[in-house]
Amino acid sequence: MENAISLAAEGASSTASADTRTSLAQQIAGLQQTLVGIAQTSVNGRYIFSGDQDSQAPYKLDPTQPEGVQQLVTSAATRVIQSVDGTSFAVARTAQQIFDARNPDGTPATGNVFAAMQTLETALTNNDTAGIATASDSLKSADTYLNDQLAFYGEVENRVQGATDLAQKFQVQQQTELSGLQDTDIPTTATEIAQLQVQQQASMSVEANVAQMKNLFSFLA
Repeated sequence: MENAISLAAEGASSTASADTRTSLAQQIAGLQQTLVGIAQTSVNGRYIFSGDQDSQAPYKLDPTQPEGVQQLVTSAATRVIQSVDGTSFAVARTAQQIFDARNPDGTPATGNVFAAMQTLETALTNNDTAGIATASDSLKSADTYLNDQLAFYGEVENRVQGATDLAQKFQVQQQTELSGLQDTDIPTTATEIAQLQVQQQASMSVEANVAQMKNLFSFLA
């Protein structure tokens, strides 16, 4: 996105020729292709930005579309991680949420990365200085929007690390308790329990006898 903003500034210059802008448009097309490639990122055969339908890439390049891309899946990302403390949190967003923000009516929203790129490419190709300036503003909004998405993943990373640390803490505690149980001297422990039971019975007997004895408060009553 920073490269695209720089190219937009170069294309908006009054010294830029039509040929220069055509060349810049080709570079923007390359950056758009790179973004689509990022949206198609897969790990172990699963497309990580395709939401719950991760067996298929979410987008592909399509110059016939207004944003220069075609959406292939529309599945939401509903997977969550549950921590050992019982809380759960979302861990992913879809390519549409990250690169293709939409208004309720389906039109590109402010921050739509694909739309901003395509608008700049078109303006450069048409040698449209006013369009280049407009596209430059859109790119800056898209850059800010992408930073917000990055912040989301930063927060997820922190929560995953916190959940991992807590799980390790519980694991150490449980291992310590298990080790203590394994090291217990069963005969000695059984003897101690028997002695405690005898002491408890003796205490209960004394308590019962005391309850039956009259005392000063009984006479006063």
